[in-house]
Amino acid sequence: MFCMFPIFEETPDVYWRRRGEESFLKPDSRKRINTNKGTSSFKILNASFADAGVYFCEVKHRRRWIDDGGGTQLTVYVSPLPLKLIQVEGISADSLKLVCKTAACYPESVGITWRRDGVENLTSIQTVKTTADGLYEVSSSLEEAHPVRSGVVYTCLVSHVSLPVPASVNYTVNPDKVANHSLAFGWTFGVLAILLLIFVLTRLKLKASAGISAEVNQDEKQTEQRDEDNIVSYAVLQLANFKKAPKPEQQNNHTVYSEVKVENKEKSREPK
Repeated sequence: MFCMFPIFEETPDVYWRRRGEESFLKPDSRKRINTNKGTSSFKILNASFADAGVYFCEVKHRRRWIDDGGGTQLTVYVSPLPLKLIQVEGISADSLKLVCKTAACYPESVGITWRRDGVENLTSIQTVKTTADGLYEVSSSLEEAHPVRSGVVYTCLVSHVSLPVPASVNYTVNPDKVANHSLAFGWTFGVLAILLLIFVLTRLKLKASAGISAEVNQDEKQTEQRDEDNIVSYAVLQLANFKKAPKPEQQNNHTVYSEVKVENKEKSREPK
């Protein structure tokens, strides 16, 4: 940054400050101030995003302050590198999903494009996240719905004002991973089929056991009912025999008694 002012016989005092700060900036290992006749320069080494802002040059000559002008805007570009290209879902025979992420960068204007084997432009979804430091993290997700072929190379291209040329990162579909996922899918399907078969057989066995138990219980109930009917019939029979037994004895006694009376009458008539 440079500041120009009128040439005086004596070199004036030159101060630099940043908007929003009360004190003037002082030279240190990162900040360099150099003043000559009519000009002053302010340099920041290894500038970071925290150094961004509007800087003013203030000149004081013979106790009089010279207009500091409108200031100079310092914009610090933060690179989106390094890039990350990750697989967020397991590779299968039918789909593939990749996400390309940038590091925290500034400004937020980031261009991300996709290529398959270096020739095709693919459709993706881009999102932007703001960090606590005022930087931006940009990500782009790509989802392939068609079957994935082993050996295919996917490329994520990122363009940014801080980069002289677009940066790229690649992802190659590993045939071993495709085979492993297919094998894992087969194993999973087989285990589920076996578990389902065991469940069905268990249910059928339980139903059969329940039917046999119900039949046994029904037979037991019928047997108990027949036993109860026999006991009642036997009780009725005994009760009937018990009530009719005394009647013959009374008839026999009466008959004998009558016979005795008749015999006595005949004997009493003989003396006459």
